[in-house]
Amino acid sequence: MTRLRWIKDAAPKTVWIEGSGLAPRASMDANSPSRPTVVIVDDDAGLRKALSFLLEVEGLDVISCATGEALISLPLPEGPGCLVLDQHLPGMSGIEALEILRGRGVEIRTIVITSAPDAALRKRALLANARLIEKPLLSDLLLETIKGEL
Repeated sequence: MTRLRWIKDAAPKTVWIEGSGLAPRASMDANSPSRPTVVIVDDDAGLRKALSFLLEVEGLDVISCATGEALISLPLPEGPGCLVLDQHLPGMSGIEALEILRGRGVEIRTIVITSAPDAALRKRALLANARLIEKPLLSDLLLETIKGEL
């Protein structure tokens, strides 16, 4: 089971999802205005790392994890935020995790990424108020969509 662990950094607090394969990434300083936070859920460690780097360069805070089970156990950002959620995850699928969050009243803006979505997935994403982006992730489409959701 993935555990959420707070690690004290030099000044701000850093969120690291243990077992995500990444070093501490997202900073949250209680004394500064809330920056938008993007939560990335993808089992591909390389994609998580690359997307985290890209978003941090854009001035966004990032929290990442590898599974839907880890996502539903996270304390999600209360301020402006966006969830980038892969559909094909080990264990629970991305849309299943999102439906659990929606059932709990969590209304974070969500982008589901997948290859070859079928009609059923498109309908479930629509009902869960999520945008759907197809892989491969070409050009700046994902980044622009994230910015549009924030």
